[in-house]
Amino acid sequence: MDAMARDDEAGLLSTLKGLAFFLAAYLYFGGFIFEHYLYRSFGIPLGALDIPFYYVLIYSYTVIQRNPLWIILVVILSCGVVFLSFKVSKIRRYSSAIIVVLLLALFPTLFSLARRTGESLAARMRAGEFVNTIRLVLKPDAVGAYPPEFVIANKSDTLRLITESRDALYVLQQNTGSEPAMPTGFVYRVPKDSVVSACVLLDTIRKPRGGR
Repeated sequence: MDAMARDDEAGLLSTLKGLAFFLAAYLYFGGFIFEHYLYRSFGIPLGALDIPFYYVLIYSYTVIQRNPLWIILVVILSCGVVFLSFKVSKIRRYSSAIIVVLLLALFPTLFSLARRTGESLAARMRAGEFVNTIRLVLKPDAVGAYPPEFVIANKSDTLRLITESRDALYVLQQNTGSEPAMPTGFVYRVPKDSVVSACVLLDTIRKPRGGR
């Protein structure tokens, strides 16, 4: 009995280590797919953004936060399979293989959730959510490189900052209109060496309690 208990304990510890590895893989995979489709919706390649590794893990939280029911269901099913694989004697010998197959099978589900979340957030950003207005002062010799619509949008404070890289700003010119379908939008890459100054306009908010 002692030997069997030790074997079960060793098997459980081994399984927990495997689960921790897959958890890290899930977080990275989900965050990467999310940011890929988020910026792909704006025509921005990920390679141009120099996003740190740990940002990918942070992005995975957005996928979890926006799909809580799916994540809870996946966790419950995974725990149930792990529990049964150790408690049902007939399948105990195959427990490791069953768990690995289950964990691998969850990747397509995570891919779908992360992609949907990224594309949904991109649509909301085009509608004006989660983005700030940016006002650019360009060098005189750089103004002519942009179409008149860009210059007008900049003067009328309707450019939105999507993201930035080490050497460029990515800004969105998007008219929302009154139609159900979103009109065509335009994303501009503005090199930082062509910008004299940039001002981000913050939305009006309530003063915090006790503020003056």
